[in-house]
Amino acid sequence: MKTILVLSSHPDFAEAIRTSLNAEQYRVVHRHNVEEGEPLLVHGLIAACVLDADLMGVECVWIIERLRRRDARTPIIAYSESPESAWEEEAFLRGATHILTKPIRPRLFNSLLERLWAPPTGQPPPSAPSATPPSSPGSPPTPGPPPALPTPPRPSASSAISPPS
Repeated sequence: MKTILVLSSHPDFAEAIRTSLNAEQYRVVHRHNVEEGEPLLVHGLIAACVLDADLMGVECVWIIERLRRRDARTPIIAYSESPESAWEEEAFLRGATHILTKPIRPRLFNSLLERLWAPPTGQPPPSAPSATPPSSPGSPPTPGPPPALPTPPRPSASSAISPPS
């Protein structure tokens, strides 16, 4: 289970995030400010951080920078009613991973979270079984694909069927 830290001065935003996520996959922890969320960040207990940029005001870019200093790897997702291009650019430069526009759209948000932790393209997911599982000594061999049948030789042009004599 992955823990999502929601930083917002209003608990309704955290509740909206919570209801948009699968409770079996994600745990949502709401904190009002960075100071309250800092122990979780310092101990590496957070899989992602979500900010309500509108309710945090001008300080949001400063908060992103502070979060990034505490944990350089945790994805930071900021939600805003209508992000201004200058603010959005500054947020990305300070360490925001994604900026989404309100309202919270559950399918989009879940897809984004899945992609954050998906293996790089071209590599199988970590839970995928290997093609040939290892067998321990003395254990019966694991069944694999059936052996290929021998292919009968093709007749050549010189060995054409001759009429009976």
